[in-house]
Amino acid sequence: MNNSTVKPAEMLTGLNLDNGWKVSQLISMTGQQTGSNFSCSYVVEKISGEKAFLKAMDYSKALENSDPASALQPIVNEHLFERKLVELCKEKKLSKVIRLIEWNNIQLDPKDLLSNVQYVIFELGEGDIRRYIKNWDVVDDAWKFCLLHNVAVGLKQLHYIKIAHQDIKPSNIVVIDNRTSKICDFGRSSLKGYIGPHDEKIFPGDPGYAPIEKLYHYETPDWEKRRLSSDLYMLGGLICFIFVQQPINSLLVTKLDKQYHPSVWGGTYEDVLPYLKEAYSNLIIDLKDYFELNYEEYSVDLLTAISQLCEPDVSFRGHPKDRSIGEGQRYSVERYSNIFDRLAKKAEYKIKIAK
Repeated sequence: MNNSTVKPAEMLTGLNLDNGWKVSQLISMTGQQTGSNFSCSYVVEKISGEKAFLKAMDYSKALENSDPASALQPIVNEHLFERKLVELCKEKKLSKVIRLIEWNNIQLDPKDLLSNVQYVIFELGEGDIRRYIKNWDVVDDAWKFCLLHNVAVGLKQLHYIKIAHQDIKPSNIVVIDNRTSKICDFGRSSLKGYIGPHDEKIFPGDPGYAPIEKLYHYETPDWEKRRLSSDLYMLGGLICFIFVQQPINSLLVTKLDKQYHPSVWGGTYEDVLPYLKEAYSNLIIDLKDYFELNYEEYSVDLLTAISQLCEPDVSFRGHPKDRSIGEGQRYSVERYSNIFDRLAKKAEYKIKIAK
């Protein structure tokens, strides 16, 4: 069992698990995929034809470390914390969050303790939204707005139970069917009132989609301001990704003088903020022209949503009517979920009358 090239988590194909599941297929990583450094993914199915997604934990890299106990602890802590969150989501019946089916473990070799593989089984989708990128132009606007509505509702549900996702990006949005998408992967999330494995980090998620202030190491002890505002920014960034096909930070930094770039700036966020706001205003002008040219009838709503959700000044991020409501509401996504729902219905109607 001590094979240096094949890890226990990579050896599940064909095995029968508890509760009637059989591991049918290893899901290979593609060149576009990132993450899952300590897990392997599979499709599992039952005799009835039901299929699901299995995430198997891979502890082998930690065991290869010169201090395996120290290397193993953070991986185990992250796994247990994520399991805690998905169990909470299941208990609360969150409809726009990937559904946990069960978790368990399997011993591949009774004589080898290191062959024990822990796994979690989730509902299976068609894949994350990156699979649609190559055919982005043929995906209709109703689909795009439905996706954004689903993500906004998912964030609203998570925020209601005090979970901040912290890593909203294309690979963490699973398409269930033509008009339903769900949020997945809670390895970087934060639960208010609970010390999670990544809470010491200014931003635990993918830096490519990080709120702009995190790239300048801006930090605040206020949980809502620090965590929920990040989810809002990433929701706005997802709009940009879907309709402009570029991350918003990639566009924003092109509007900055090099001395104010995150990689160069050595001062405080408060001092660089005026230059960021000027750059952001110029970006919004460009986006206005782009939306009016390509999405004329939705341009006002799209531009308003992005401008509010990705506002560089965290104190002014979100819908203006929510800022004075109070704790837990100033970074609400309720109004945006309603906007996307309205736009989805509008786009659906447009498709219907065009037939």
